[in-house]
Amino acid sequence: MVASQAGGVITGTARSGESVPQKQEKHPVPPMRVSVFFSLALATLRILCAGFLAMLFVEAVLAQAVPEGRVVTHREQTIKAYNPFSADELFKRIKVPPSPALSPEEALKSFEVADGFRIECVASEPLVVDPVFFEFDPDGRLWVIEYRGYMRDVEGTGEGDPICRIVVLEDKDGDGSMDLSTVFLDKLVMPRTLSFVQGGVLVAEPPNLWYCRDSDGDLVCDQKRRVGSYAKPGNPQHTENALMHAIDNWMYNANGSVRHRFSDGAIVEDATALRGQWGMTQDNHGRLFYNYENSSLHGDLVPSDFIRRNPHMPVRGRASVASAMNVNVAADAHEVFPIRVTPGITLGGTELREDGRLRTFTVACGPSIYRGDQFPEEYWGAAVIPEAAGNLIRLDMLDTDGARITARNAFGMQEFVASTDERFRPVSSCTGPDGAVYLCDLYHGIIEHMIYMMPYLRNQILSRHLDTPVDQGRIYRISHKGKPLGPPPRLSRASDEELVGHLSHPNGWWRDTAQRLLVERKAVGVTSQLRTVAAMGTVPLGRVHALWTLDGIGRLDWATASAAIDAFDGSVRATAIRLCVVSADRPPLPKIFERLRPLLADTRPIVRLQLLLTIGDCAATDSVSAEAMGLMEEILVDHPDAPFGVAAISGLKNRELEMLEKLVDSPRWSLAVEKKTGVVEALATCVVQAGDAPRIGQLLQKAALSFTLAKSSNQKSWATGAIVAGIEASEISRRRWPKPFRLDDRPEILGLLTASQDAATSGLASRLLRIITWPGDTTVRETRPVLESLTAEQEKRRVQGEAVYNVTCYSCHKGDGKGQLGQAPPLADSEWVNGPADRLMRIVLHGLRGPVKVAGEEWNMQMPGLGSSSIMTDARLAGVLTYVRRAWGNYGSPVDPEHVAAIRTSSADRTTAWTVEDLLDPSKKTEALADADPLEPYREFLHSGDAEKGRFLFHANHEIRCNACHKVDGAGGGFVGPDLTGVGRRVDQEYLLESLIEPSRKIAKGYETIVVETHDGAIVSGTIVAERDGQLILALPTGGEVRIAIDRIADRVASSVSSMPPMGQAFTPGQIADIVAYLRSLTDESTSKPVGQKDQP
Repeated sequence: MVASQAGGVITGTARSGESVPQKQEKHPVPPMRVSVFFSLALATLRILCAGFLAMLFVEAVLAQAVPEGRVVTHREQTIKAYNPFSADELFKRIKVPPSPALSPEEALKSFEVADGFRIECVASEPLVVDPVFFEFDPDGRLWVIEYRGYMRDVEGTGEGDPICRIVVLEDKDGDGSMDLSTVFLDKLVMPRTLSFVQGGVLVAEPPNLWYCRDSDGDLVCDQKRRVGSYAKPGNPQHTENALMHAIDNWMYNANGSVRHRFSDGAIVEDATALRGQWGMTQDNHGRLFYNYENSSLHGDLVPSDFIRRNPHMPVRGRASVASAMNVNVAADAHEVFPIRVTPGITLGGTELREDGRLRTFTVACGPSIYRGDQFPEEYWGAAVIPEAAGNLIRLDMLDTDGARITARNAFGMQEFVASTDERFRPVSSCTGPDGAVYLCDLYHGIIEHMIYMMPYLRNQILSRHLDTPVDQGRIYRISHKGKPLGPPPRLSRASDEELVGHLSHPNGWWRDTAQRLLVERKAVGVTSQLRTVAAMGTVPLGRVHALWTLDGIGRLDWATASAAIDAFDGSVRATAIRLCVVSADRPPLPKIFERLRPLLADTRPIVRLQLLLTIGDCAATDSVSAEAMGLMEEILVDHPDAPFGVAAISGLKNRELEMLEKLVDSPRWSLAVEKKTGVVEALATCVVQAGDAPRIGQLLQKAALSFTLAKSSNQKSWATGAIVAGIEASEISRRRWPKPFRLDDRPEILGLLTASQDAATSGLASRLLRIITWPGDTTVRETRPVLESLTAEQEKRRVQGEAVYNVTCYSCHKGDGKGQLGQAPPLADSEWVNGPADRLMRIVLHGLRGPVKVAGEEWNMQMPGLGSSSIMTDARLAGVLTYVRRAWGNYGSPVDPEHVAAIRTSSADRTTAWTVEDLLDPSKKTEALADADPLEPYREFLHSGDAEKGRFLFHANHEIRCNACHKVDGAGGGFVGPDLTGVGRRVDQEYLLESLIEPSRKIAKGYETIVVETHDGAIVSGTIVAERDGQLILALPTGGEVRIAIDRIADRVASSVSSMPPMGQAFTPGQIADIVAYLRSLTDESTSKPVGQKDQP
């Protein structure tokens, strides 16, 4: 045990008569509200004047001296309109203040807190070290995971060592600060989470899930038993975590697709949706919220239980799953407002404003919905979102009509809490039993994991000594000055009757804990009291928890659920509608439908959404199916947008076609149809994904009928367009080589579409032909290529690559290669994976910045490169790429380490992530990438090439430096590239074009890239200069040379890849034409040597 003192407080702007401690730096707190028009006008003016001001002010700006006008920094929509500075350029003109490790007392002075609030340190080192996750137990003690193995240096040394712990913090003297720390469990390797269950605590230490107990009350684990598996060891930023007890009596995880229960000493698992990255929370209605590092708050508007009823649900389109689950509710609140410069982030200048501060969320994590009662009521239900890279805490207000949710910053262009201390790393948050918000501060100079340790970030860390010291950490409490903290709990000793009373507590922590304890105790003895609260309670939130508690102990009856359906409160009514179908003595579904039918008169979205979901269960019963679908139609006519369309379709498994026909034929549905086509598209997608050929034929007949009827009245058929769009959105339509459905006859719609005068409409026919066939069909369709078998060495490399993939890539792209909706694109059937290996290697080495189309879907995000990671050696990278190019039906060729080494060398000067424009000619980027002729985009420009412009590009371009490798008339060059003097007389235009765009096809003899592997495993590549005096001398494409002792060489191989990078990545087609014209003008052979003949040293 460790005894210590922790304390200190900093408050927001003082009210009259109050004193506020002086802060370490002078950062005036700006007003909370500022004219939006003034903000945008000044932001625009700053952009227009940026160039002029740069000439006037040559001295570095002191970034930490944030002016009072920081509330008028660039809005994000303005930022997108200009090209942000690169990190190197940015920090030449901005002075980065030092970032020393501060004591807890000093750190408190670094905070700016919103008006009326205070922040206090309740625990710090040595009481707690590297806190990453915490939970309050029923008696108010704080259990903390110490992440001692995380990034102790830039190499991640010791990450696999058993040095992590779980400690229990207690406030023994009642002064509000923790003063005793007890080690409950130690010798752990990167544990992810903990969760209290009956008699003990679950501890997730991948790949194990442990049940741990303290049998003698000393808060030290003395029983530890494995009860299941949990996640994969590996990248800690993308591995399952949370085990959050939700209102439905399940434990949910971020970054995982399994939910858990602990019953009778055993783990029960159930499949659920994959969601979130680090942290999971819920609101008072039980909706789940979570986030991703660059997307601050997502939520489930429809519970995943309902969506999983229909396996045909579309994952793309306006009424897809994504419109109801994993919804980005904070899309308009993604800009952040740090109060210090933030250079130590992964992507450098691309994520920063021109004053060096973070623009948008980058390391959002550990969110919580404020469900306490200590803050003013206006903040109840707000989202608390830590941002570890920006050294701040966001408080987002959640505006809702009961069905849809939108987040907005509670304080305009100021944060809830912000710090000038770069080492302040808030990573988790929660509402405590006293009603305050608690924060885990990892207090760490390094926040990025070694896998993504880019050279820029590494240099930042080492040059500014952010890697030391380690083993620090803080726990903070944020409270409002206008109300005292609530009393400490003692719920472990509370009777069942007392716990029933706490279900109506104004603080959600008390309600959740009381419900969990009653369910764990199987407290059937208080069934009567619970039914009374659920049916007639005076506190709506207490009624909601009583209903779920009854469900958890198996005592929810129809009479209680039916009584709660009559509640005036929308949340109570919606909860009862949801649970009535699972009550122990529920009547048959037709009777339930009759009970629910009158509720159509309730127009509140929260009620109508749940009514639509529950009626879906009734629609599966033949006797009321037609009536149920009629009721669904009534709701959809009023609410055709998300998430109502998804809610309806989730309950229509194998009845989607009938619902589609009903909507298309409905006169009411045809009014204001532009808002309603999304539902019809989704229903059509479901019909195709169900895979029943006769029903697909019926779908096409409906499309033909709608087309004909619309044409007869000189109108365009919205229904046909929606049906065909839905077909095209189906998974089978998006496959490279779909197996077509066999219909009885050629569908009429094909002829109608082909005969259309509208080019877009007629083109639909050819796309439909990919997925349908019929007797006598003579359509020639593309077939899957026959793959060559891997050699024994390649197969060994593939197997090793799979192991690396499971540690490094699995958490984002998943084991099926399908990625994560909205977070990571699919690798299966991806043109980027199956296309040229060179391009894929460049992406993995240096990253890719969106927008980019993958399998027909646009992704606008950034993948960091892994080339500088010590994990990704050439051999490992070759193995991973070989694996992904042959997994999940992919058909790419295998990749060799020598090829990776050559590409790594040729692109060594690359400092930013690739874009599609870098990797492809823009005019071709939407075509099939694997099949495009790489020279075709350039040929049409060759006739207009300007030799003088080409000469300038060849000799004066300081990024490509052509003359650093090639000689012309005795000037420039070295040993890397052939002498080009007189090249215009020896080769034709096509040869020159191919040499520039595909240099690996035209490697001159003597200029091959030689890949050398030494006995100690080092790999070096370059062009041979000479071999003498027991040494091999290689010229490097980046300049200079390297000498390797012959006796150190284990192997040397001539690579088939040129050390010259493809010039199409550096120049436009017009510039390529200029360079070709210049090279063709080089006809003087007086000082030249034949291509391929090297100067001898």
